[in-house]
This record gives sequence, C-alpha cells and structure tokens, in this order.
Amino acid sequence: MGLVVTPQARTELQKSIRHDRMRIVRPGAVITQDVRPDRLNLIVDDSGRLVAARCG
Repeated sequence: MGLVVTPQARTELQKSIRHDRMRIVRPGAVITQDVRPDRLNLIVDDSGRLVAARCG
C-alpha cells in the first residue's frame, strides 16, 4: 500500500503477479457492479496512491 499507481507501476504489478485483469478505482469513479473473482481492483486515493486491493 502507498504505491502511486502510474501506468508503469501498473505494468510492473501485472508482470509480478502474472495477471493482467485489473482495474484502478479512483474516488467518485463510476464502476460496473459485476463481480469477477479473477479481477483485481486497485483502490486509489485522490493522489493516485494505492489504499486497498480487492478481488471482484
């Protein structure tokens, strides 16, 4: 936690976890409510800093 999620950081994260199905959720963002157990949601604050990660 605390990582600023830049496009480069996202690419590095995808490589390190060997998974490419992820989305960045920003404050106030409208997102679909479909549940996908194989998707990683990266929740960031207003500055783009990672505050949580959840599957779904």
